[in-house]
Formats: sequence, C-alpha cells, structure tokens
Amino acid sequence: MAQLRVIHGTFVRTADENYLISRQCFFQNFFSEFQWLGLHAIEKYMKAILLANGLSTKDYRHNVVKLFDQIASEFPCLLPKNIFLQSEAALPRSRIFRETLVKINQEWSADSRYGLYSTSCSREDLFIVDKMVFFLRRAILPLRRKIANDIPTDDSTLTYLDWLQNNPDQIWASTGRLFEFAEHENAAIRHALLNCNFPFAHPNYRHRNTGVIVSMRSGAVQNDVVEALQSDNPEWIFDGIQLADWMIDNIELNKSDKKTLVELTLIAKQKLDKATA
Repeated sequence: MAQLRVIHGTFVRTADENYLISRQCFFQNFFSEFQWLGLHAIEKYMKAILLANGLSTKDYRHNVVKLFDQIASEFPCLLPKNIFLQSEAALPRSRIFRETLVKINQEWSADSRYGLYSTSCSREDLFIVDKMVFFLRRAILPLRRKIANDIPTDDSTLTYLDWLQNNPDQIWASTGRLFEFAEHENAAIRHALLNCNFPFAHPNYRHRNTGVIVSMRSGAVQNDVVEALQSDNPEWIFDGIQLADWMIDNIELNKSDKKTLVELTLIAKQKLDKATA
C-alpha cells in the first residue's frame, strides 16, 4: 500500500487542487484556465487509476483518450458508457463518455493555454468535468484486490471493483484534498468545489446559478491571421502573410492548424500576386 500512498500524495493530491482551481476559474469567467486545468486533473486521475493497478503511464504523455482506452481495456465495466449531466433545473442530459472526452481533448488541449485558437465554454462543460472527475476519482483503488485483505468483510471474494459496480453513486473513501476542500473552514473554497457540483455536493446544498450559459472567444490565429489572409485588401493580405510566416517559423502549432495556415498563406500569396500584377 506504500505505492498507493505515493500515488495519492502526488497525482491525486495535485489533481484535486487542479480540479478546485479549475472550478474557481469557471466562476470567475477565466474559461481557458478552467478548461486546461479541468483536463489536466482528468489526465492525472486516469494515470492514478493505472498506477494503482500496477500499470505504467510512461507512454501516454497528455493524451487522455489513450488513457481512457487503456483503462477501458483493463476494466471494461469500470467507467460508464454514458454520463448524465444534471443541471439546476433541466432534466439530465446524456453524453457518451468517450466521445465527449475526444472532443474536450481536442478543444481544451495545451494549445488552448496561449489564446491562439477560438474557444467556447458553457455550463454543460462544467457539468461534464464534474461528472468525469466523480467517476475517475472514485476508481483510484487496487481494483482487483480483495477488500478482505484490508478490512474485515462478510464476503471474502469481494474486490474493490465489485464494490464500485455494486455502488455506482458512492465513493469508497472520502479522503484526500478534494474532501478537505468540501469541509474547509473557508466558505469560498467550499463553495468553489460544491456549487452546482451535483455529483459531489450534499442533496441539501444550496447552489447558486452559475451565471454562464455560453461564452465564446476568438483566438489570435482567427482574429489576426486568418481574417487578414482571407481579406480582399492587399495591405491586409500582406500583413497577414508576414504574420502567418512569423507564427509558422516561431510558434509551436498543432499539425492540423499549421497545415491549414500554410495552405491559407499560399492562397493569399497567389491572390496578392494577382492584385499587384
């Protein structure tokens, strides 16, 4: 169990802190930070599940989809196929766990930290993170280990995985930073964790409206580069080409966006040549 203590003292502790700060950022309208830190917490929880079950996390880098697939391969019934997103008033909405993870892995990746790309954020995103964290955080256990090896139990064959499957809405042990935050003497910290957090908050918790329905922000690539490249004004096109070439040479862009920017720049150069011929 020494390994499990190390896992909780590193991956889980920092993930709990990332998750709390992510929610604080959401309520303060720092949406890019909410998304990045939320995804970062999800990644750490997934790695903690693998490590707690004798598996390496060396080859995954920050790819949460690959981590999810490995967990699903090892424990097919551990994580639900669908997650149901509860809100303040509306009926729960269903989302496919893996498909949703693919989407946020693409949109909330490390690239989003720099404000290069256009982003959007909604209350549903908060509910998605909360639900994923709930299912992942509760699963950081030696899942194939028999509970009777650690505490007395009537069923000597029952494993931690069995218990989770028998109790899908419960957490085995409410320990660690996350649950310290829920009982924190500072009301602002408690509220940052529990407000509109339907998987974790007590049923009688008094929630306040998130105040956010949808927020959208245009990134620098769209605002300063793409619009200039697609302009009909030769001066704007020229400036866009200069800026695009500089970004391609000096900023680490993801492969897909770099390819698109190169293609748009080539078209813009051809258009500029015709305009100035």
